[in-house]
Amino acid sequence: MDQEPYLEEESKDVACKKDCKSIAASLLVYNLLLIAAGLIIGMVSGAFMIKGASATDIEIIINILSMICSSLMILFTVGMFKKRLKVKLPFTMSNDWNFLTILYYTIIGIGLSCAAGFVIQLVNQFLTDFGVTMTTPDFSMTTDFTYNLIIVLSACVIAPIFEELLFRGLILQTLKRHGNVFAIVVTSLLFAMMHGNLPQAVPVFALSLVISYAVLKTGSILPGIAIHFLNNSFAMIEGSFLVDDQISTVFIVIEVLCMLYAFFMLYQKRIAIRNYIIHNKGYKIRVFFGNWMSILFLIFSIIAIISSFKIL
Repeated sequence: MDQEPYLEEESKDVACKKDCKSIAASLLVYNLLLIAAGLIIGMVSGAFMIKGASATDIEIIINILSMICSSLMILFTVGMFKKRLKVKLPFTMSNDWNFLTILYYTIIGIGLSCAAGFVIQLVNQFLTDFGVTMTTPDFSMTTDFTYNLIIVLSACVIAPIFEELLFRGLILQTLKRHGNVFAIVVTSLLFAMMHGNLPQAVPVFALSLVISYAVLKTGSILPGIAIHFLNNSFAMIEGSFLVDDQISTVFIVIEVLCMLYAFFMLYQKRIAIRNYIIHNKGYKIRVFFGNWMSILFLIFSIIAIISSFKIL
């Protein structure tokens, strides 16, 4: 006997809520592991400080341990929830994708993230007039080669690989069962929230929309890793030349060109984008936050973002 339509819809709703709860649980587990690792790393760095290690050496130790711990914890989280969510991480993609195609999406991603970053900078500038500013982690280069190498390795290699495994792998592949647009937006929102501050979260959200779409279109997380790598590498190279006005100006011009190209392509493909949204919409975003696990993660993220605000 065929199942009644309303029963099918009810079972879909239950499955969606269950998946959303499990995804939120995976992020909470990952955050708790990070907190535990942070305490241990703090004790280790304190021991080195007592032994008279220099500030640079301590920073290097902290960065190395943080990089190792975050990578292992993502692997643990993905391994723990992959079987529970019955999801496979896709690593194969169609042959019609090549470097130029990936570069195309990278330019659009950089353009949109730069535009979002520009807006958040204006907001931050407005807040400074009231004695408040939004802070971000310091990834600036120093004169120490080892320190710089660790920063580059962490931002350009470790982060693109392991963050893609978690977000465009475990999370996106799970949520796409309930609509591609739902999966893209929620994954991007979660990815942004995990950064814990608005100056990073807003541009990252825009970038993630592009990466998530590319991953779903290719059926593989490999383009996501590549786009993530190219974006972070561009940001690191740009940050290295902030003190050089001429080179810094060149990067500003590149960013403006990327923004113009991104907006031009979005306008040119506006009908295709509209149709994609209509036919792949799925559930509303608020459905993800309809369980206590997701609400707890939301509260945790809001607290982290609020704590990133500083009084001048």
